[in-house]
Amino acid sequence: MTPRSGLSVLFDLFVADSAARTLLAPVMSPTGLTATQYAEYSIVAVEGPLSVTRFAEVARLPLTTASDTLRTMERRGHVARFRDPRDARARLVDLTPDGRQAHSTARRAFRTAAGRVSRHLGDREPEVREALALVAEACAEAQRRTDG
Repeated sequence: MTPRSGLSVLFDLFVADSAARTLLAPVMSPTGLTATQYAEYSIVAVEGPLSVTRFAEVARLPLTTASDTLRTMERRGHVARFRDPRDARARLVDLTPDGRQAHSTARRAFRTAAGRVSRHLGDREPEVREALALVAEACAEAQRRTDG
């Protein structure tokens, strides 16, 4: 399928993101987590326990945004902070049992929607995912060059 906009890859990404959010909003609503929150919880579930800095790197968020996100999760009782056993000065975060339960509930709903998209993509799914990873890296590199 050829992009229809002709504007830019970032515009096409915006349109794809809007379509994904529209698909996911009603599916995720009953779970108590939004699609974005599910993604954030997934990072902690897969990578955790992890530092705030590592969470920011994986999520490709500014450190302040990552800290705010984790603080919100902590207020919900879904994340706990504790000392890093390898460095007493550092703190790590991980999902609490309630956080794991919230993530598990949301995962079932998310996977249902993701499965429908996967069936539509068929054999093209690996290629699409590779292209999305390439766009994410290109955006990160463009940001580094802007900051540096």
